[in-house]
Amino acid sequence: MSWTLVLVCEGGADAADLRALTTRVIEEEHDWVRGITESVVTWWHPDGSAGYVSWTEILKLAAPLTVPPVHGESGSPVQRQVLRLARAIQRQRRKEHCCVVFVHDGDRNASAWAEGIAAGISAWKRHEKDRLAFGIAQPEHEAWVLAGYSPEGETETANFAALRKRLGFDPCEQSERLTSAKVTDPNDAKRALDELRLSKTRREEVLERAPLERLRARGQANGLKDFLDAIREKIAPL
Repeated sequence: MSWTLVLVCEGGADAADLRALTTRVIEEEHDWVRGITESVVTWWHPDGSAGYVSWTEILKLAAPLTVPPVHGESGSPVQRQVLRLARAIQRQRRKEHCCVVFVHDGDRNASAWAEGIAAGISAWKRHEKDRLAFGIAQPEHEAWVLAGYSPEGETETANFAALRKRLGFDPCEQSERLTSAKVTDPNDAKRALDELRLSKTRREEVLERAPLERLRARGQANGLKDFLDAIREKIAPL
């Protein structure tokens, strides 16, 4: 019993967090996975490497596999990207099934991304065999990290208090109120996370260690709870 997963996201900085969250939900649903996760959860890439597929490389991946463009099909460019990836995976894996997890930032256009991905999943020719889930980070991935954050120690507590005072609200409890336009904007999510002055290691640990109950409670309006629910319902079952 195992999972072969394809993660589609915007970049490597997000990918580690998203793999951790997906794995944690699988472990929550299956206690026997704990301690042997690396042997039963595989992250697959169409070109044979591990990790993730970026949205921008889908067309590049499809070309060497002689995957034809998606012609004559109605729908948005996002839907066509999803279907192009479906064909690439089909060429590579043939009859082997896999789980595919799509994630994108809302970036002031959350409904378009959600509708496009959902439409692509509905049209996925192998959806009865493959298991598919998606999430939209509102307004962007950094809001999910903030939702998991809880200050530790005097320095972190002071930095968090200063950020909350400047914003006028708690960016961890209400991360959906942040923005994703420019990092110079007062309420930008990336700026808010940067102002906490976390080390690279500490930043990476946030979503690896935050209680899932906290993530679900704080993630009701920023898309995180919906994402975790989708993993539990669509990906975790064997």
